Amino acid sequence: MSSKSGGDFRTNTDMAAKITERVQVEFGPKLWLLNPAAYNLPKTASGGDYMAFGRTLLAGVDGAGTDFDVAYFVGPGDVWKFFGLGDVDRLGSIEAWLKAQAANDPGYKAIYDDQVVRQKFIRYYGLRGSTIFSKGARRVEHRPLAEFEAPNRRRHRRVLRRATGRAW
Repeated sequence: MSSKSGGDFRTNTDMAAKITERVQVEFGPKLWLLNPAAYNLPKTASGGDYMAFGRTLLAGVDGAGTDFDVAYFVGPGDVWKFFGLGDVDRLGSIEAWLKAQAANDPGYKAIYDDQVVRQKFIRYYGLRGSTIFSKGARRVEHRPLAEFEAPNRRRHRRVLRRATGRAW
């Protein structure tokens, strides 16, 4: 997730950490999770730089993506869980969350006090804050999932070949 279009860098990194914790609990200690938000590129980095970093990381040492068994990409439900949202008035609930944060944090206060920035924040996290809406993730050459498709197909064929003795 990016800080463009109303997103906030600190909110994104806090959210990524919380999502990582939650998914780790859901799957248990046998699943190791890598949270790419824990790694920061230089301030001059753009969205494309982050996607290239992610591709390199996911591809692994052999370039085939065999170091990872699964990829978990943040969806809207993950974002809504971070904010503690229910099924009613999600945008209003994000505004209430932001107001509560602003009471104790000057960074969030600056976002809340600027009506234009506040509305962008609310719209971003309420409507677009997930990998689904990431421009970088939608680009064919930068699709994060593509890093897993080919290696998983190869693994699947290998397992089928071993199990059946037939080429797939």
